[in-house]
Amino acid sequence: MLILELKKYIMEHPRVSLLEITKKFNLSGEQARNMLDHWVERGKLDRFKPTQICGGCKCVNDECLVLSMELYTWNKV
Repeated sequence: MLILELKKYIMEHPRVSLLEITKKFNLSGEQARNMLDHWVERGKLDRFKPTQICGGCKCVNDECLVLSMELYTWNKV
């Protein structure tokens, strides 16, 4: 199941960006966030978003710089 593969990947990589996840699993940013929200809401996954959004770039696809700055780490508590 994809969500379990995603969990394993994040646990094996101490800090992973949303962009890495979208490329690895062939997902859009929105699809990946929806799956990751499952663990973020339960306190299992920490999400670190950039404090400042990019200067309003005109990204046509999901490979926006913001995706590479949104990081996830598995909470080992």
